Amino acid sequence: MAKKIYTCQVIFPGKTAYYKKVENPQLLADYLDKKSDWKYLNVFEVDKTKDNRCGLYTGLRIYSVNQKKV
Repeated sequence: MAKKIYTCQVIFPGKTAYYKKVENPQLLADYLDKKSDWKYLNVFEVDKTKDNRCGLYTGLRIYSVNQKKV
């Protein structure tokens, strides 16, 4: 069975980064907690048409352990 692949939009203070081909968004969040200062990440499906960076928003947002949810 094929694994689900996502695109993650990570919000850093003052900038945004996109991580493509993410299999487990929670593992990415754990890695970022150890390595950098980030606020939260949004999880999107991969855009199959290649027209946009991201496909449909999955509704999943993961916050940094250092960031308080308002």
